Formats: sequence, structure tokens, C-alpha cells
Amino acid sequence: SQFTNSEPAWDVFQREFTLTARLNHPGVLRVFEPVRGPDATVLPMTLAQGGDLRQMRGASYTKILPLLIDIAAALEHAHSRRIVHRDLKPSNVLLDAAGRPLLADFGAGAAEGDDTNGPPGSPFSASPQQLAGEPARPADDIYGLGALAYELLSGYPPFYPAFDARRIATEPVPRLKSVKPIPPRLELLVSWLLAKQGRERPPTMRHVADEMNAILQDTLGFEDASADTAAQTEEAIL
Repeated sequence: SQFTNSEPAWDVFQREFTLTARLNHPGVLRVFEPVRGPDATVLPMTLAQGGDLRQMRGASYTKILPLLIDIAAALEHAHSRRIVHRDLKPSNVLLDAAGRPLLADFGAGAAEGDDTNGPPGSPFSASPQQLAGEPARPADDIYGLGALAYELLSGYPPFYPAFDARRIATEPVPRLKSVKPIPPRLELLVSWLLAKQGRERPPTMRHVADEMNAILQDTLGFEDASADTAAQTEEAIL
């Protein structure tokens, strides 16, 4: 109801509807045309009953990677329609009743090449180029997916808690300290996604998804081996 007479809020709702209307993918939350009534302004959307990705912070990488692969597929579709999300954070990925991810909240999104001064996304998942006000590019979302992976694996986004645009633009991302063991290849992939320059990141979301699939296939026994090592160490100490 606080948005009833807010033109900026209405513009954001219209913007999100306009962008998502160009998308048709099972991994993108469906949004309908906004409605303005006497007591409230409403942006109708499909009900996502499973909460959002914040509940997956610190989970096993074998549970996180399949979700990220699905998100990468949804972003690949968006990029094929020249739409860049620009706000990839756990609260913007909802889960349906079966636990499948639904990419949501395109309010900060833009058409590729657009340099509009639309609503800002989360500063912790924004690429250095986005923070500098450069036109929207798919490489922004590749960085954003890296920030999302970093947060889910470690519990917090890169450079958290003190936001400093200069540090994000110039300093290497602090080394990922995952809550649970991860294979070195995954740590390297996250660093690659978070490269400072767009040309230094993976070229497409398809490339990212393929690499994540390969990591899962190559490390099926990694968690079991890590658990066995931890158990042996504890037994030796006792």
C-alpha cells in the first residue's frame, strides 16, 4: 500500500513486467502486468512456495551446484533475449514446491547495451563495470553468478560486510572460505567468474553450466573422501 501513489515504484513494476514478458523459461518466475488500485499497487506473480536460496547458504556444494546450473540455464535464456538480470543474490532466486530455482526480481535488469540509471542491484553482487555505470552486458551476470556461488558456499558475499566500490574495482576477491569442503576446481571456477574484467570471465552462461556439470561428474566421491579423512583424523586424535 505504501506504493499506491509512488510513480517511481510504478515505473519499477512496469519495467520488471516489460523485461520478463520477453522471457519464456521454466527457470524464470512468471510476472504479470502490474495493477493499480485505490489502496495498493500490485505486481502479480506466480507463487513460489519453497522460499528462496538464503536457506542454502553453507550447504554442500553437491546441493548448491545443481541449483546454480539451473540458474545459469535461465540466465542463458535471458541473454539470448538480450536481457541482463544485474541483481543475482540469494533472495532473488525463489524455489518452487519441488525445490527448483526460479529466477526472480528483474527490477534492476536492463536490455543488453542499456546504460539506463535504473534501480541499483545489490552492491555485493554487482560487477565492477556495473558499479561504474557501464552499459549492461551478460558478463555482469557471469560476475553476479560468481558472487551468488561465493555467498552460498561461504555464507557471505565477496567483500562483505564493508562495501567499497574502489576495492571491488581494484582488489582481488578475498579467497573463498567455504563452510563445507569443495574441490579445488570449483574454487578456481568461482575466482574465474569473479574476474575484474568482463573479457577475463567465462564467455557464456553455457560455458559456466558445462564447467559446473563437469565438476560434479569429476568429484562425485569428493565429499565421501573428505568425510572419511575427517573421521580418520578424529580417530587418530582420540
